[in-house]
Amino acid sequence: MGNRLYLDNWIGQKIGLTENEELTREKICAYQLEKIRENIEYVKQKSPFYREKLKDIKPEDIKTPDDVCRIPLTTQAELIEHGRDMICVPEDEINYIITIGGDENEEKAKKIYFTEEDQRLTIDCFHHGMKYLCNTGERVLILLPCKEPGSVGNLLEIGLDRMDVEAVCFNELKSENDYKDVLKLVENQRIHCIVGRPRQVEELARQSVEMQKNELFVESLRKVLLTGEYVSLQSCEVISEAWDCRVYEHYGMTEMGFGGGILCTANGGKGMAYPGYHLREADLYVEVLERNSNLPAKPGEYGEIAFTTLTRAGMPLIRYRTGDISRWIDEPCRCGSVLRRLDKVRESKFV
Repeated sequence: MGNRLYLDNWIGQKIGLTENEELTREKICAYQLEKIRENIEYVKQKSPFYREKLKDIKPEDIKTPDDVCRIPLTTQAELIEHGRDMICVPEDEINYIITIGGDENEEKAKKIYFTEEDQRLTIDCFHHGMKYLCNTGERVLILLPCKEPGSVGNLLEIGLDRMDVEAVCFNELKSENDYKDVLKLVENQRIHCIVGRPRQVEELARQSVEMQKNELFVESLRKVLLTGEYVSLQSCEVISEAWDCRVYEHYGMTEMGFGGGILCTANGGKGMAYPGYHLREADLYVEVLERNSNLPAKPGEYGEIAFTTLTRAGMPLIRYRTGDISRWIDEPCRCGSVLRRLDKVRESKFV
């Protein structure tokens, strides 16, 4: 019942429900449509790019999910070319900029802009998302960029601190010495959860076996959360077998504000948790579209994921095409959550 206890209650609070009010699909949908209308009005006032792109779209005409399909899609190419014109706040309110795909001066790089409040939303997402992976007093090893204030690992550290979970920040594993240093660290500290990129964590698991140090992880490690790139079943199997732990996958991308969805905890046992991602529906409106189309994919069919940010101030994105391929899982989840479930991403370009 972890997802229902933490995620549903969190989403209910965010959309304005009272403590005793039940969260339903109808209430989530009504909230999301209202937020989409507000966002269209906001970006048309504040963003030169969206003022032109959405010139024929009236917020009051978006009354149903079918009406959302009338809104033009935003592409990654547009983000690269017109990113600065998507910003909706004065420059001095931008607190953090992430460059994807090259250095700051490279033409093909994507730049994503965040205000301080945008980052607080990410911290809140990490805090609540980690609640059903970690318990008070445990120790989480973060193998993500975390030295710079505002980086993904730093925001995760802040979210963990709120629940009295100790974050052990190492940064990414980029050299042989990094892997050796992590193995030494685990010798000296009991680690209960690891968060990192799948290929790096998989290689750490392999090296721990080769150096006969995997038992150090087995003694205390219970869960691994993989994020930041496509997660293969092979990576999950290698990690789970080496460390006798449960492997979870987080789906998100920088453009989403990092947090998107996390695989449900409901299926029990070791190995990979795989009943689908429960989504951050108070902050994101997610669609699965027919490939090369503006329209929803048919029930059960795979299509391209697109999303609209609902609460971002610095750089809102409207119907942003991700290039990631998945489908909706429509049957009720065993955990009891009413949040929609997205199947495991089959193809991915997210960062």
